[in-house]
Amino acid sequence: MTIHQSKGLEFPIVIVPDLDRAMQHGGGAVQFDTRLGPLVKLPEDAQGNSRGGGYEMWRFLEKVEELDEMHRLLYVATTRAADRLILSSGVREPGLANGPWMKLLARRFDCSLAI
Repeated sequence: MTIHQSKGLEFPIVIVPDLDRAMQHGGGAVQFDTRLGPLVKLPEDAQGNSRGGGYEMWRFLEKVEELDEMHRLLYVATTRAADRLILSSGVREPGLANGPWMKLLARRFDCSLAI
């Protein structure tokens, strides 16, 4: 069962795998936002830096909203367990948190993970 389907339910054992998964940043070079209108990603300059503009503002807002949603999903996932909660993750390097859930857990529980 997915996290989205489990909202409001409770289970004796809940397993939340892949805590270190990175956020998936989707989207192409053209977007439409109801707040900002049509947006086009500008070409990078010679040094590979973004030139800014409305698209970059939209991308920043999207990242903030995506991170907030990821935190809400982790809350839902971890509050479904009645008896046992199992959190699982594979990490590339011990002590290094990459994904948003591992970073959040490292901050909240004072883990010795480098963030």
